[in-house]
Amino acid sequence: MNYRTLCIAVWLLLSTALQLRAQNTYEGQVIDKTTEIAIPNVTVVLQKTNQATKTSEQGYFKITADAVSENDTLVFSYVGYKTLKLGVKNSGQQLFVTLEPDITQLKEVEINAGKAQDKVLNKFSWVDLSEEGNNKMFIQTHEALARLFEAPQTNSRLINIKIGRRQINWEKLRPEATESKYARFFVHVYAIDSTTRHPGQILLTKELVLLDKAKMITLDLSKEHLIIPGREFFIGIEWINNPFNETVQMLVTNIKERARLNGRVYDQTLSAYWISYQPFLVGYSTNNPRGVIWYKKEDKWMIWNLEPDLEIALSATIRY
Repeated sequence: MNYRTLCIAVWLLLSTALQLRAQNTYEGQVIDKTTEIAIPNVTVVLQKTNQATKTSEQGYFKITADAVSENDTLVFSYVGYKTLKLGVKNSGQQLFVTLEPDITQLKEVEINAGKAQDKVLNKFSWVDLSEEGNNKMFIQTHEALARLFEAPQTNSRLINIKIGRRQINWEKLRPEATESKYARFFVHVYAIDSTTRHPGQILLTKELVLLDKAKMITLDLSKEHLIIPGREFFIGIEWINNPFNETVQMLVTNIKERARLNGRVYDQTLSAYWISYQPFLVGYSTNNPRGVIWYKKEDKWMIWNLEPDLEIALSATIRY
């Protein structure tokens, strides 16, 4: 074997080793197929590599392994649900997984629903959160917004709130942008002000801290026993403007400045930075009548005149 042949052989061996060491990451969110509520503590196993993890409180998972075979399988399992198997070859690396309740197991549990019934107000689905199509946008303010809801009857109980969150690939839009995947914000439930019709007294406040990229956020209020005093109420999002939530974009402006260099005077274009904060809410097109949306600016509530067919992915489940 001459020197040239030896170098080629070594190069091939190193290339093969690097390919085998290449890491594959699979991440996404697991929700209930019927309720579309996130399922925490689901066991996720990459079968052949024996890598495993569990979903977060918002049903999010991330699993990384070296040298994943295209014939490997992701297995999702949780008590009360049918086990789901997905081949990695056709699944992609960004997943939205739905688990189907196992009826045979549910029959063993005695359920006494009584006369109470649940209704989802402004229901949206994971399809509405898809980033495909031109009818999707992200919604964010620097202070707060609130959407008006109407319960079927007075003294209904608020069971949960669902929020659709958008992750934006800023690297494709603006390579110089930096984005936090984290989000820390407040969710408020307001009574309606009978005089102004804008958000009034705060009935409940919850702080949410998200440490992953979950798109569908569920806030469980079943243990709060929150009774809505009338039929109308608001659910609001309040942004927290701090570096934890920060996305920074560099923009080129039309502003020019006279500058001097080596005795020569010339015009230079100034750059500017645009700072926005997580969470980015999902806006999607709908044919249904949209609820009234208010936003807060300089501590004053104002009606937000969005496009008439644009809805915010924000829902409430009421028990009555």
